[in-house]
Amino acid sequence: MAKDNSFQWDNHKVFIAIGSGLLGALAYTFTDTFWFSAVEGEVYALSSLFTAVVFWAMLKWEQVADEPRANRWIVLIAYLMGLSIGVHLLNLLTIPALAFIFYFRKYKPTTKGIIITLLFSSAILLFVQYGIIQRTVELSGFFDKLFVNSFGFSFGWGIIFYILLLITLFTIGIRYSVKQRKPLLNLSFWSAAAIIIGYSSYGMIIIRSAANPPMDENNPENVYAFISYLNREQYGDRPLLRGPYYDAEIIESKNGDPIYIQAFVVKDKKNKNQGVFAIKREAEEFIKENTDKEGLHIVNQYMLNGYKPKMVYDPNRQTFIPRLHSPDPNHRSEYEFWGNIKKGAKPEFGNNLTFLFRYQFGWMYWRYFMWNFSGRENDNQGYGDANKGHWISGIKAVDEWSTGMPQTNLPDELKDNRGRNAYFFFPLVLGIIGIVFQFTRDRQAFFVVLLFFILTGLATVFYLNQPPLEPRERDYTYAGSFYAFAIWIGLAFMAIMHYMKEMRKNDIMIPAIGAGFGVAAYLVGTATNSEG
Repeated sequence: MAKDNSFQWDNHKVFIAIGSGLLGALAYTFTDTFWFSAVEGEVYALSSLFTAVVFWAMLKWEQVADEPRANRWIVLIAYLMGLSIGVHLLNLLTIPALAFIFYFRKYKPTTKGIIITLLFSSAILLFVQYGIIQRTVELSGFFDKLFVNSFGFSFGWGIIFYILLLITLFTIGIRYSVKQRKPLLNLSFWSAAAIIIGYSSYGMIIIRSAANPPMDENNPENVYAFISYLNREQYGDRPLLRGPYYDAEIIESKNGDPIYIQAFVVKDKKNKNQGVFAIKREAEEFIKENTDKEGLHIVNQYMLNGYKPKMVYDPNRQTFIPRLHSPDPNHRSEYEFWGNIKKGAKPEFGNNLTFLFRYQFGWMYWRYFMWNFSGRENDNQGYGDANKGHWISGIKAVDEWSTGMPQTNLPDELKDNRGRNAYFFFPLVLGIIGIVFQFTRDRQAFFVVLLFFILTGLATVFYLNQPPLEPRERDYTYAGSFYAFAIWIGLAFMAIMHYMKEMRKNDIMIPAIGAGFGVAAYLVGTATNSEG
């Protein structure tokens, strides 16, 4: 991650490498966000593991890229990426960073090449998000509906046909790429297949739902209910690039996508419907209770059950990059506060940007970032009010500015709060040292980590478009960004050792001083976090 053209391993460099890795790893381990994620019954600790493993695997590929079987690492990464989809979609944001590691290793960097790689990696990200994750399941629904409604098959036969069709197409594609000697095409087919194989672990959801457990959100035991589950339709949609302000009026409601349900239709010998049931057992009981009717039989069918509503808003109250979008009455006063909107006034584009930078980038990202690398006021849920969840540093003047409150004579419930941690900017300074060192030593590696940092941080903030009054703190969403910054913290150890060596310090003292500095940074973090 920090290039040295005349590099050869020796004991001194091994010590530096291990020290840098240890400092970076421990810095991330004891961050407020990751530590909390690791001890709660949620997906985010495992998500961090997948993020770390795919990034590590790409660096392993970089080391052996010229060897004949190096691309096996990329296929492994694709498989891990598919598995990670079943944990959390945030891991997909590593794709552009991984693409640039590939580009910088295989090609001579040019401005045109960097732009093409950025566009191509974004296309891969979109293809996985919308092509593989959504469309593959939607196509399985199409084939199953075709086989059931048109050909009279039972539920599931269309999905089996679709799986066999996918296997056939991938086999043909792989054989073609081998015969035509197209290694990149071959790698693309193998990688896409590996992603789908990993993604198939999601089938566990359908199997579990079929057992009808007490918690069975969306009841995804058939393909169309599973599509609704995947699309997280219960959470609603948020506009991204264009949408309405919160005061925009609905002028029309249109039919959106059709809603299909799995049904068991009881028909008589004349093929007339006698009853429609959602559960097969109920259809069978209906037949037993109506023995006087001849020729009753069950026909599987996907039935249209209406359409999703699609709202059309007043075009005069829509805007580019809609941040002030939620019509929830409870959000209006928060929009006015964070967006500097006069009470009762209509929001304008300037208020939109103010809310973006002040609330979404500031309160919902920068505050979390500073929690991890500067300090946290307390573990109270924060909505911008006093004494709740601000970042601090341990320096009185700075903390009074960041919290807007005096820091002397704090009541015991605030001063002794178990979530109160102060790092005196120590991790932040180390990270900045690592940034400067990597930028000056290896700008390609710096660009990769920077892209990783931005995509899992500010870009995620922009995409999520969070409204105010979130039900819980959302710092776990940006754990990948904090992981990237921890890489720079680790490189700070390498930087300090390098700069001390250039100052011609005694060779024996250099490791001792560097290690002491790293241990001090580690102790500040762990000591202040140990109670929480």
